Amino acid sequence: MKITINNREYDMPENISILEAVKKANIKIPTLCYMEGKEPYGGCRLCVVEVEGSKTLVPSCAVKISEGMKIKTHSEKVRKVRKTIMQLIVASHGISCELNCLTCPKATSCELKTIAEEIG
Repeated sequence: MKITINNREYDMPENISILEAVKKANIKIPTLCYMEGKEPYGGCRLCVVEVEGSKTLVPSCAVKISEGMKIKTHSEKVRKVRKTIMQLIVASHGISCELNCLTCPKATSCELKTIAEEIG
């Protein structure tokens, strides 16, 4: 199956998600709720991408690729939305745990913190 990711064409196997295709193309996009081997549900929405012809951004973990699909993983629109989503997640996280990163035992290995730093 031929698809285009960030203006580069790739041959991908059928019946895989956009996220799996992006990973096969060695492109990293953030995810929090995705767990390999589990049914995706797109809850965190950090893995959103632009798909040509779609009116909205789509969660890459929950959408299968299709022949000729054109995907943008890091467009300005995608980066802005991811940053807003991350701000909401961090704000909610702070309410539930008092956002005490300086004394948290997971501070050095916190996936949320790592992704927040990557997104900015």
